[in-house]
Amino acid sequence: MTNAEIGKYIPYLIYLAVIIWVLYRQIVPREVKEKLTLYVLLIVAGAYIFFSAIRSGQMIMDERAIGIIALSLIVFTIGLGVLRGLSCRLWIKDGSKMRRGTVLTFIFWLITMGAHFYLGSLVKGSSATILLSLGLSLCIQQMVVIQRANSMTATADTQA
Repeated sequence: MTNAEIGKYIPYLIYLAVIIWVLYRQIVPREVKEKLTLYVLLIVAGAYIFFSAIRSGQMIMDERAIGIIALSLIVFTIGLGVLRGLSCRLWIKDGSKMRRGTVLTFIFWLITMGAHFYLGSLVKGSSATILLSLGLSLCIQQMVVIQRANSMTATADTQA
């Protein structure tokens, strides 16, 4: 295998590493933090890659492609981001609001990724939307978790 052949797989290996990192962070108990900075950076970088792919002609945006990408972003990225946020287990431990994904959260992630890759296979160059979708989905999920956590009272160890 030549360096050029190996090089074409590097973006996919990076995507795989990011997906594994995201899934791992879903199952590990963590404190709920109200920071969205990382997600906003992912969205901005993803939007840049997306629009660069359109400008360069790597991605052709005809009516069909626009419909498929809109469906993917609205239903699977945003909609399942909300469902994942609602499916996370929340509790208070030692005065800190904690979170952890559940089996349902994990299943929603699998559906999100599967739908994105399937719909993406229908649009040439749609791999340019992966980072945008990931950032947007994580941001929506985190916003739902923050909203739920803020509605909890910190008076005792509780679960939501």
